[in-house]
Amino acid sequence: MRCGPLGQVMPVKGRKRRELLAALLDTGLRGRPDLARTDLLDLLYPTTEELQAAAALRELVHTTRTALGSGIIQTTPSVYALGHVASDAHAFLTGGSTQLWRGTYLQDAAPERQDDTVAEALCLALRARIEAALPTDPHEAARSARLLLEAELTTSRRCA
Repeated sequence: MRCGPLGQVMPVKGRKRRELLAALLDTGLRGRPDLARTDLLDLLYPTTEELQAAAALRELVHTTRTALGSGIIQTTPSVYALGHVASDAHAFLTGGSTQLWRGTYLQDAAPERQDDTVAEALCLALRARIEAALPTDPHEAARSARLLLEAELTTSRRCA
């Protein structure tokens, strides 16, 4: 996963940090502006006492802001959202180059975090890029087709 302030996309280190940003990114890619604090606690700390989970989430948000910039996560007492950030997934979906393809969406996430909606949208966008490149740039189409095949093999399902 790569994410960061606009113009400064960088690798995200730390599993919990990636899970936090992935949850917020996933929410945004689905067209929802924010994620309820309670949903985020359930997602990130499902077996942890609520007060401990809330404290852990506050610390996680703090360390994420320290590492990636204070504006990366916007909060209110009840919701969390990504700030004005760039992500390779969003850039790819909005017409970015196939060079932005980083593999299967959230491939290193826990199985319960792997939702097919965004992954499917990314695969469909890649498929569209392949079809568009085929008449004019067969080498790029072939390279992109390999990426799509790798994604299908990784997920053990065919990208529609």
